[in-house]
Amino acid sequence: MESLHAIALTHQNIGVDQLGEFHISEEFQQSRLTPLKAIGIDEVIFLTTCNRVELLIRSNKPLDRDFLTKVFQCVYPKLGYEKLDLAVNNATTYSNLEAVFHWFRVASSLDSLVIGEREILGQMRDAYNLCKSFKLNGDFMRILMKKTIETGKLIYTETEISNSPVSVVNLAYKKLESLANLKDSKILVIGAGKTNTALIRKMKKHGASDFTIFNRTLSKAEKLAENCGGKAYDLNTLGTKKIDFNVLITCTGCEHHILDHAMYENIKPKTNESTVIVDLAIPNDVSEKVRTSYPVQYISVDGLRELAAKNMDKRRAHLSHCEEIIAAQVHTFRELDKIRQVEIAMRTVPEQVKEIKRKALEEVFAKDLEGMDVTSKQVLDKVVQYMEKKYMSTPMLMAKEILLKENIR
Repeated sequence: MESLHAIALTHQNIGVDQLGEFHISEEFQQSRLTPLKAIGIDEVIFLTTCNRVELLIRSNKPLDRDFLTKVFQCVYPKLGYEKLDLAVNNATTYSNLEAVFHWFRVASSLDSLVIGEREILGQMRDAYNLCKSFKLNGDFMRILMKKTIETGKLIYTETEISNSPVSVVNLAYKKLESLANLKDSKILVIGAGKTNTALIRKMKKHGASDFTIFNRTLSKAEKLAENCGGKAYDLNTLGTKKIDFNVLITCTGCEHHILDHAMYENIKPKTNESTVIVDLAIPNDVSEKVRTSYPVQYISVDGLRELAAKNMDKRRAHLSHCEEIIAAQVHTFRELDKIRQVEIAMRTVPEQVKEIKRKALEEVFAKDLEGMDVTSKQVLDKVVQYMEKKYMSTPMLMAKEILLKENIR
């Protein structure tokens, strides 16, 4: 447990506007995370959402400033000195059981921009599975994630933290609804990922029907268009088509602005009426120049803070109960980890016992066995097999009993 560390950059310590600098698209994560192995990190999970970027790592090296700097330099090799200092100086770090407690809090949405939103649990599962596919985590992270999912589900089912659930999508929709008549709106959508899909589904449910969808993978745009009755196009053709719209929804995983001044100039509405832009991407898909040069009403994750704060006030009364559950889950995980470490340490026992058995039968007592009749050999074989099983199971049972006695004390 001493080797577990969490490194967190969030909306709380560096702000959503800076967070985009540390987002890494899925297609680049393997090449950016694999080099961590070379600096002494055994396992890693990389979590990136609209309000946090986190690294959960296992390493025998202490997480001091020097090692933290190496981690950031490894993952972000092109990061300038100013941004590197920003990350190192502002990152919140946790080690050992504190890291487990923090990770469980994140899974329970207690550390989210929107307290009580359930999406974070799926995002954490996806982050683990992606790093697993890169062969970047192993046995410890497997057990930790199993307990993480269990903890999140306990929080959402045994407390009222997620009653009347609110998410970033719901907050964005609430704000959008106050600015535009969605039933009469012409809606341009950039990106066909989970966030946009959820927002479009909600808009369609409340009467919106005119959608034009652009996405890097055309098949995903076509699938979303089929579900909402819209039209689908390849993202590469965005600047070549004149689309009439008064609402623009964008959320992609790009590390640069999809809508810079030149692109928006190509696609901007014909009229000078104000356009509502919902930009839930991290980093933002819409450049600051677009926001300030055109008549737009801009909704972003950072701009939803006020609504998120009101949501927090409603749920504050349930936080202590949630943290009690998390503390209990951390305790049970600690015991699971102890037992697992004993199991790992004793994995060689069965092979050692089998080798002793082989040597006894084939070398030490080989001549004695030659003079035994068939029945006697069969009885002896049963006795040896019985003793072999007992020698394999007894040390493990004794070790577990010792751990239980230590817990009682």
